[in-house]
Amino acid sequence: MVCEHLQKQGIATVSIQPSSFIKTENKRIIKADLDLIKQYLELGFVPVIYGDVVLDANEKIKMAVVSGDQLIKYLAENLKPELVVLGSDVNGVYNQDPKDNPDAELIKVVTSRKDLLSLDSTKTVDVTGGMGGKIDELLEIAKTGIESEIINANTNNNIKRALNGEKEIGTLIR
Repeated sequence: MVCEHLQKQGIATVSIQPSSFIKTENKRIIKADLDLIKQYLELGFVPVIYGDVVLDANEKIKMAVVSGDQLIKYLAENLKPELVVLGSDVNGVYNQDPKDNPDAELIKVVTSRKDLLSLDSTKTVDVTGGMGGKIDELLEIAKTGIESEIINANTNNNIKRALNGEKEIGTLIR
């Protein structure tokens, strides 16, 4: 579905299953063969990678869920992009859950977890940590000098705009 959505925006994509090239230990990525991803990027494709169940080197765990958030951090640290774009179903990070509160305000820039201590939006938790988990990983990326932006991937042309370097579409993490 993500690939189809991007292709409608004129973006050439390829879906890559994380379990085919990633291994974890204690639920954190320890090894990933990035050659395939690099080749697709060189050909002008946008690899679409998602959370998946992968092999874990810990004999007691054996299998682990790797979140898209953890993947983003690993890829950013190893591929050194200029910008990381994370697509969501909301326009970015809000001071309250925008799905429950029409008065929720978009936060344009996040520079630390302290910026979010009182926010309802960071309390939404799923198996991978919800918005709080995403922000934690993106703040780690920011420490390496790489900015990230959380945008609404469902809004027409937002992904294309972000990939073309346009900023302030959502929430900037730096």
